[in-house]
Amino acid sequence: MACLSVSDLADVLSYDPETGGLLWTKRVSNNVFAGMKAGVVNGQGYVVFQYRKVQLQAHRVAWALHCGNWPVAGIDHINGDRSDNRIKNLREANQSQNSANRRLQPNNKCGFKGVREKLGKWEAAIWDGKSVYLGRYDSPEAAHQAYVTEAKRLFGEFARGG
Repeated sequence: MACLSVSDLADVLSYDPETGGLLWTKRVSNNVFAGMKAGVVNGQGYVVFQYRKVQLQAHRVAWALHCGNWPVAGIDHINGDRSDNRIKNLREANQSQNSANRRLQPNNKCGFKGVREKLGKWEAAIWDGKSVYLGRYDSPEAAHQAYVTEAKRLFGEFARGG
């Protein structure tokens, strides 16, 4: 974010930490006026907008305006809702921590994060820069418990069980 400083954005935007909303405080283009909400939800669920030909993610801007500096790492949405930019729902996170907080993926066939069926048994694995095998179990629940235990050990507060 080297081309836009936090003060550049603070000059034209206001951030409400209670609602997570960003509002333009000045007219910045022919179709953007003071008082207008900044951003739209994109196909991935993030609120995004453009300023001075730079594409911005609202959660990063919210963090920057609230904290006074750009986040060093990524920003994680604690509750998993990518459009919820209230400051209490945002935290700095590296890629591994952010991934640990992902919800169960829609293509998951067994209904448990970190679990798959293989040869009539249930395997548990977790990603920590590489796939880490956690064992084979008789039930998906037992495999999932192994995943949850390891996720808490590896990722602490960032671990999401399902």
